[in-house]
Amino acid sequence: MIIICGVPGTGKTTLCKKIETELGFEYKSDWDVLKKFYFVDFIKRFKDNKIVFDVDLRNIKDKDFQVLKENNKSTYFLGFYDIKASQLSETLGDLTTLEKYLNISSYYRKVCQDLNLKYYIINKDRLLTIENLFKEIKESVMKVADKEELLVVLDENGKSSGKMEKRSVVHKNRLFHNEVALWVINDNKILLQRRSPYKKQFPNKLALCAGHVVGEETLLEALYKEAREEIGIDLSKYEVKLITTLKREEENNYCFSHHYYIKADIPISEFIIQEEELSEVMYKDFTWFKENMKNGNEEISYKWTSEYARLFDEIEKIIKI
Repeated sequence: MIIICGVPGTGKTTLCKKIETELGFEYKSDWDVLKKFYFVDFIKRFKDNKIVFDVDLRNIKDKDFQVLKENNKSTYFLGFYDIKASQLSETLGDLTTLEKYLNISSYYRKVCQDLNLKYYIINKDRLLTIENLFKEIKESVMKVADKEELLVVLDENGKSSGKMEKRSVVHKNRLFHNEVALWVINDNKILLQRRSPYKKQFPNKLALCAGHVVGEETLLEALYKEAREEIGIDLSKYEVKLITTLKREEENNYCFSHHYYIKADIPISEFIIQEEELSEVMYKDFTWFKENMKNGNEEISYKWTSEYARLFDEIEKIIKI
């Protein structure tokens, strides 16, 4: 998450829109966010998501600055300094309002200095300052992208090519790779999870606990990691069995998806969800899931194919429907 803070007129919304358009971030204004979340809770929950958050300094309480300090590398403060209200654009308000903005800027500049937070001075050359700041942010984003997880590239038969590529490259170029998925089976019910509304792909959709096999991970290492991180369960306590492997050739996702299952009566209250990824977990009747997926229910992340039909046949044998 990139957090852009400032008083009205500093150009923060212009900057956020530029980050959204050119760097592919999802834009969220505090007007949208603060109706649903407390400021600090939103940042803590979604700090690892690709979001640019536009915040009016007047909506930040002094006690909230600690969480901004913790996210100092991705937080930018914009304010006026050493400029008179009469030098600002008339479209920003009357002189009394502009004087207020200048006073707020002066106060928060002192706060930022005390906490060693980045503070960018906006003067008459506002657009130039915004452009220079965008270049700095872009450079920072590119450095993070260089640390993007690597996936092993497979051939069309699922054999390793011996090469690794960044995750974004793999999906953009439709390169085959490994993914894992976990079915938690409780009698005739299965565990589903609802993806976070802030996920770029399939927000609010129902899905399985699943993920990529990263780097030199084994399939089971990746599965155990996803279960631990997404739903907070330790698979070493259960008997994990392979169901089957699907060859999926979908838009921007060519993969071999290895499906495993456990049989366990785990209360919903015992799952610890990764809130930046999920909003909830639930048990659903297996037949409901199958029929709704076959009928194209848009609440479900997956689309029915012959490969999924084969998978569901195998699960029916396990559940003994």
